[in-house]
Amino acid sequence: MTADGRERLRAERSIWIDRDAASVFAYVTDQPRTPTWRTSVEQV
Repeated sequence: MTADGRERLRAERSIWIDRDAASVFAYVTDQPRTPTWRTSVEQV
């Protein structure tokens, strides 16, 4: 609960990516690729 008595909303999602961490980090920090993995983003 929050200080004002409201309940907090929590959502989790996970996925296994069969790549090393450096490759994944390079992909998700390549801004022109963002729309390919964040569907709510149209362009960066």
